[in-house]
Amino acid sequence: MRTTLELAEFPGATALLLDYAQHFERVAGWFSYNPHDLAALDARLAELDERERLDVFRVMDRGAWTAALYAQQQRFGCGQAALDAARKLGQSRCYSVVTGQQAGLLGGPLYALLKAATIVKLARQLKARYPECEFVPTFWISSEDSDFDEVRTARLLDSAGQLREIALPPAAAEDYALIVGRRDVSAALPAALAELEQALPSGQYRDAALALLREAYGEGAEGSLVTGFAHLMARLFDGTELVLVDPQDPLLAQAGRALIKRELSDPAAAQAVLARRNAEIKAAGYPLQVEQLSGDTSLFLLDERGRREKLACDEQGFCLRRSARRISIEELNTLAELTPERFVCGVMLRPLFQNSLFPCAAWIGGAAEISYRAQCTAAFDWHGQRMAPAFLRASATLLPARSAAQLNELGWELPQLYAPAQAVAARAAAQAMPQGIESAMAHYREVLYSADEQLKQQAVQLDPSLAASFDTLRGNLDHHVEKLEKKISGVLKQQQETLLKRVQQVQTQAFPMQSPQERMLCVASFLPRYGLGLAAQLIERLEVPAWSHQVVVLD
Repeated sequence: MRTTLELAEFPGATALLLDYAQHFERVAGWFSYNPHDLAALDARLAELDERERLDVFRVMDRGAWTAALYAQQQRFGCGQAALDAARKLGQSRCYSVVTGQQAGLLGGPLYALLKAATIVKLARQLKARYPECEFVPTFWISSEDSDFDEVRTARLLDSAGQLREIALPPAAAEDYALIVGRRDVSAALPAALAELEQALPSGQYRDAALALLREAYGEGAEGSLVTGFAHLMARLFDGTELVLVDPQDPLLAQAGRALIKRELSDPAAAQAVLARRNAEIKAAGYPLQVEQLSGDTSLFLLDERGRREKLACDEQGFCLRRSARRISIEELNTLAELTPERFVCGVMLRPLFQNSLFPCAAWIGGAAEISYRAQCTAAFDWHGQRMAPAFLRASATLLPARSAAQLNELGWELPQLYAPAQAVAARAAAQAMPQGIESAMAHYREVLYSADEQLKQQAVQLDPSLAASFDTLRGNLDHHVEKLEKKISGVLKQQQETLLKRVQQVQTQAFPMQSPQERMLCVASFLPRYGLGLAAQLIERLEVPAWSHQVVVLD
């Protein structure tokens, strides 16, 4: 079994990502740096140094933001290494390696853990390459997102290998736009934890895993998915330099003040720049990752409860898309100046906000995120900035040794599991049938009956009355053959069922619900088997940066 797959073999790779990974020259015009050229990192660091020298980065402000980050690490229960790393972000020649993800229930999908492991390892590699500098792996928890349905459900495999779903109740209609960071789920978490205790699979680390998850999502969560997620990640990455960022902090929000005002100053021009880029991408034959309605800005405005609403602009000025409430530029500028935390940067502006807050040496994302980066570099250009070199996060399937051995025994590769369950079962059943067994049975029947007929012909020549005996015994012969065939078929069926059960178990592990494991199974699903040291194992085993999918056998 191969331990790496080409991106094209892995479900979900976008056409733009494949070219970004393998034919960068085709998409180079939409990115600031070539991630395959190490000189790009040299150029990026030189640019950040110049930016700091010119005081564009507002070094004095950075001290306040660093204090806010340090306080967040303390609140999340991060270890000393993360606390020290947060403090370093205020120093000269200290850079961030940035990624981000929504705060999914029970750690969210596995790729959240893979993203964090990627930036920790990449930051260490950059430190080895540039020993005079510091690099801090910085994980942006997207508390400003409002898609509650995307984070309220966790899926895991139970002890029987069956997919189980644990979900918080859906949001009330009036709260559908409430950002995750302001959503109180304290009433629903106890039931979810009780269900988790029933569903969590067995394993040598089950008790420790359950205790950790109860701690993170019990009192430690403070009724918030964001805080629960942060507590879990802090424990899993204890001993590493991983800094967790909740952008819904008024001090951090101040970093976006100039960005927001610039965006408000000429929304038509900002929209036109993005529209031209989108047209270029479509003309090149790539689908757009993020579609934007005509007139929409890249900003949302939060109301007093924390519900976000898209800010739009037309000939008459600004309005809020859902409520149609008009809002003047004067009011918006006042809000941006006094309470910038009322604004949320959409997906096209979020990288710019991160760039304003941190000196980003490198950024890590998944296939879809890299695809939309081709769009948002247009916003970087309009704001007079350059987007950090973008690398693909580690993509991996985690398999127990027994499952890997099963694939090796079959001579299968992982992509052969990327098919409907019926097709995988049919392939396994055909493979379980010994070669030649059916033809051997047919030959046995043919030879047996032929010999019987030949003997009968000779015998009746001696005594015609022997024909009746042969006819009588022929029934016994039929019974004998049928009994043998039935026994052989029973053995074959039992072997096929055993093989099918094992294959189905491996497919459920690697491709649950016809979706890659890293996107479907939550982090909690892996902790009973691999323990709280899972993140450390991934940091050690994963190839970073990587432009392929990795198969990791951890036990």
